[in-house]
Amino acid sequence: MADCRDLRPDPALRKTTMTNDRHNASPVRLSLMAALRAQINAWDILAAILFAAASVAYFYLRWQGATPFVFLNSDAANISCFAAGRDHPGLFARDALLGNPDNFYYYSTIHIPLLRALVHVFGDYGTAFLAMLAPHVFVQLLGFYVLGRIVFKDRFWALLLVLITLRPIPTGIGADFWGIYGDAIPRITFQAVFPWILAAAWRWRERPKSWPWILVAAGLLMYAHPVSAPALGFSLWLGFWFFMPRTWRMPRRLGYMLFLGLVFLAATYPFTRNYVSNHSYGSSFDYDTIFKIMRFRFNTIFMDVPYAIGNSARRLVESMLLPLATVSGILLWRANGRTRQGVILCTAWIAGYLFVSMPLPLAEHTICRALKIIPLEIDLIRNVRFIYPIGLMMCLWGMLEIRRTHPAPNVRRAALAAAIIGVMGWSVINRPPWLVDKPAQIIRPLAPRPAHPHARDMIGALTFIRDHTPPGSAFVPTSHVNPLAIRYFALRPVLLCAKDGGPFAYVNHEMLVEWYENFKVMQRVDETQNPQMRLRGYATLARDLDADYLFMDYGKDLVISLAPELSTQIAYGNASYSIIKM
Repeated sequence: MADCRDLRPDPALRKTTMTNDRHNASPVRLSLMAALRAQINAWDILAAILFAAASVAYFYLRWQGATPFVFLNSDAANISCFAAGRDHPGLFARDALLGNPDNFYYYSTIHIPLLRALVHVFGDYGTAFLAMLAPHVFVQLLGFYVLGRIVFKDRFWALLLVLITLRPIPTGIGADFWGIYGDAIPRITFQAVFPWILAAAWRWRERPKSWPWILVAAGLLMYAHPVSAPALGFSLWLGFWFFMPRTWRMPRRLGYMLFLGLVFLAATYPFTRNYVSNHSYGSSFDYDTIFKIMRFRFNTIFMDVPYAIGNSARRLVESMLLPLATVSGILLWRANGRTRQGVILCTAWIAGYLFVSMPLPLAEHTICRALKIIPLEIDLIRNVRFIYPIGLMMCLWGMLEIRRTHPAPNVRRAALAAAIIGVMGWSVINRPPWLVDKPAQIIRPLAPRPAHPHARDMIGALTFIRDHTPPGSAFVPTSHVNPLAIRYFALRPVLLCAKDGGPFAYVNHEMLVEWYENFKVMQRVDETQNPQMRLRGYATLARDLDADYLFMDYGKDLVISLAPELSTQIAYGNASYSIIKM
């Protein structure tokens, strides 16, 4: 038998073959591989692993083992309801919102088809929505790391950018904020992709041939979060103006800017057309009534634009973000010509966001109020939140420039210490408004909201609704029982829900008025201090709305003690909830 070693190729021949392969390889391929090896090393891979681990940990904190997951926050729950309504229209014929497709088909973000596909994998819409959380967090973390590497050209400072942009930062506009969140809602999808778009714009700011593709990518984000995409597109478009080739004359510059604007609009057109054609903007059958209801349904700050502008501007100053970003910009401008281009680009982006968030909505609302028409959009003011990550990047960049260029070693060390302490301090001080009175949250500042204090009882009640009530049975839920889960998990119609006022304000003013009248009744019932009167009030409301069931946030024993006559009507009960057949 021949020695098996004879079958191995000669080492010298193998070396010659590998050398020939390298000589025969495409120069483009070799240059690309060399560029990748130069740009990515073991530290980058370690950072990506840490980001993945943090994303999974955050997902677990949000999940907490609740299966099936029926504890989505309001926006996520609403979107899941829209997906359920598209998949099962026949089950929601009596539903106040989903019974008419025109009430929610205007909302066509990427989340709807994603949920409709993922529900076949995870079994229910709530768990499917939750499954998207970890990938969103990972994409955001990695995106800001890539942006930091491109801007700072330093891995450690890129990591600081990741950390400081991760923290929830209140913007002074109601409960709105920048930062990580417990559900992968549209604004979080946009936020995850946001640093990647900025990184591309920064990297190719001197390559006009790349700009249309960047604006197409920004325009496609209209299908992620339609409120945020126009502001990003305008900011990018404005920033590109300052990097036009010097050899281009003014007509060519203006013509190319017009072309870029049309490219962005073309990318957004399908969504915009669907949204506008299904929106109840313009004249209303009773403007004063609709405006009053919209002020009631939405946070007053969204309807009072001058107040919102003042509040958000004050927050930008009081948080020291704009003052520090301005000082950093001046420092970078004076440092050397190498950093000036970046200062110009960041300043243009901030100016673009300020314009779309403040003067533009102010003009729109002023004109609409004068003409007594409903505005097309009320949320543009919320785009002020994107000023925060850009401003924070400017602040870190200023510290880094001192670290790199100052002749005194003590000053360079102080700049590094100031950046690290600043990241830590910013994370502690800037807590979301709903955590301000909870000092314990300082030590776990990123922990998402727990699933639910009575998770097992809630899952049991909703599972009973899904499995043991006739399809099409209509429910009136109390305000404290997670009403939207009746739609997206149990697939049953709901006749009255606080969240329905939002879609009705956009598309169906007749239903908005009806919802307002019924919801005011529900509010009065909830304001009742006597538990027995509250229970009877809800029972009366359910009968008036012709509901089949009342989903009550009282345990079975409490219902029996408060209203013995309802004891025979309790279809299901546990320690926390009761389902009463009307």
